[in-house]
Amino acid sequence: MREYLKTILLVLAVLSVGGGLYLGYGFMRDHPFYSSNPDLAELERFERAHDYPSLINALYKKREGTAFSTSVLPWLKERESKDFAPYLYATALHLILLDQPDDAMLYYFRAGLLARIDLLRCADSTAEQVVMQLESPFKDVQDYLGAHPGAKVTSGTLALLKEEESLPVRGKPDWLCLYGEHKLNPYIAYIDDAEWMKRRQETRDSFKFLISERPDKYEYPELFHSEKLEGTKR
Repeated sequence: MREYLKTILLVLAVLSVGGGLYLGYGFMRDHPFYSSNPDLAELERFERAHDYPSLINALYKKREGTAFSTSVLPWLKERESKDFAPYLYATALHLILLDQPDDAMLYYFRAGLLARIDLLRCADSTAEQVVMQLESPFKDVQDYLGAHPGAKVTSGTLALLKEEESLPVRGKPDWLCLYGEHKLNPYIAYIDDAEWMKRRQETRDSFKFLISERPDKYEYPELFHSEKLEGTKR
């Protein structure tokens, strides 16, 4: 009888622990912890809900001073490995607001590369308007690049191209392809992956050609070894 009671108590203990863990998981799922910073908590709620328009609007919202830029940059950089173009554009924007334009340009180029490659997956061509909206605050980029022909732009961008080439097929960019004028549903919003990979390579080559035209290319000649670019050097 004593052994029988021990067995029952052991089973009840296991069930109690398992039930507690399950209830704890359910509570965490339904009541996730958010940042104590209300601005970041708002971003985290939008992120968890996949509410991309609200997430982008919150990141781009004009605020007084630089406090938000200072607090949001570490948050954005924690998510840098997601290769999520809106986060990279937002990083560039807030670096500019903090008077760090050189670093901002690298994030801007990286965001532009990833966004255009993602755009090529969209069946709705009007999804391009989302990229245009994300780039709308960066009206002075060309003037800045013309006035600052630093090698950092060329070498940095080519490094980003190399990184992009090493990426596997990324998750489908719902943030972009579902928000064109036609509001396509996820089942028809994307082109065939094989066709997208072909277009992806063409876009990389276009970026290489664009960056090969920069005046600082001669400082890093070893980075320009693509056969397609041989005719661009003067």
